[in-house]
Amino acid sequence: ATQKKSSKVAQQWPSARMTFGIRHVVGGLALRRGDTAQRQGFFGTKQPLFGANWQQWKLCSSLLEADGWTMNDVWTYTWGAHASHALDLGVTLLCYWLFYSSGSWLVECREWRIGWVSSIFLFNLACEVIICNFWHYFNYVSDLYKTLVKRGIKHNPTNQYEPQSDEAGMLTSSTGQLEREITFTTLGWLQSALWQCIFTNLWAKGALPMYANFFEYPAYSLFLMWFVAYWREIHFYCAHRGMHPWWDRENGLLSGDVGAFLYRHVHSLHHKSYNPGPWSGLSMHPVEHFLYYSCATLPPLFISVHPLHFLYTKFHADIVPIG
Repeated sequence: ATQKKSSKVAQQWPSARMTFGIRHVVGGLALRRGDTAQRQGFFGTKQPLFGANWQQWKLCSSLLEADGWTMNDVWTYTWGAHASHALDLGVTLLCYWLFYSSGSWLVECREWRIGWVSSIFLFNLACEVIICNFWHYFNYVSDLYKTLVKRGIKHNPTNQYEPQSDEAGMLTSSTGQLEREITFTTLGWLQSALWQCIFTNLWAKGALPMYANFFEYPAYSLFLMWFVAYWREIHFYCAHRGMHPWWDRENGLLSGDVGAFLYRHVHSLHHKSYNPGPWSGLSMHPVEHFLYYSCATLPPLFISVHPLHFLYTKFHADIVPIG
């Protein structure tokens, strides 16, 4: 009965699910005040932008959607799937403005120099520290955590960092899980920053095709930015599924089951965070980071892109796992 009640509360108040939108900050603060109303609007309003029932408006039948297409499907596939990644895009634009907008990087980054390389690494680490710590504090250290547990909204009520005291710290834990997650998540951000440096250098030297003026090819540029969200879903499914057993968990390389081998020696590290927090999503083995970030590193090898395309894909991969 308790499980059913918890599930019902979680469904009524989806804002409790960890992610990184304005709606969830507003919802979390409201929950602390005792307001458990469902937050359906993008900015945390109780009703969607277009009214209470617009999401149920049936439009037509569809092979992809069992119940047919609704206005909610149109919203999700055309705008909602992208609006929810406003933070990723915002960080992308900030990074581009700081390091690429003036065009001087095309000369400066032809050679590896400590100045521009360290600046990129520091920017990436600053993003990690600010964003990950904010959501860890908001969900586990602040008073909101006890409210989430009390109302049955935290899916696993056990505090994975401090199961005895139920009071998590910012950097250390009695279980060691927080230290492990921070370490491997940081290794992920460092590898991500390294890839940014490598491609910046290759583009500056003319070793890979790219174009510096985003609106030189407006339709192509905008389409690629729009397509990033869908490409990330496709790539992540393939990369993640490939690291699970293809046939049997006990198989090895000699049996042709690369997935079973990768699961035992690489991906199993990620599964140690079976009760996840904001630091868990990117807590992976460096080999898995290599495969994971290929979503950003593969396209520029085959097609001409603008730096914004690479940066948006990269920061999308950096930030999304926090949720």
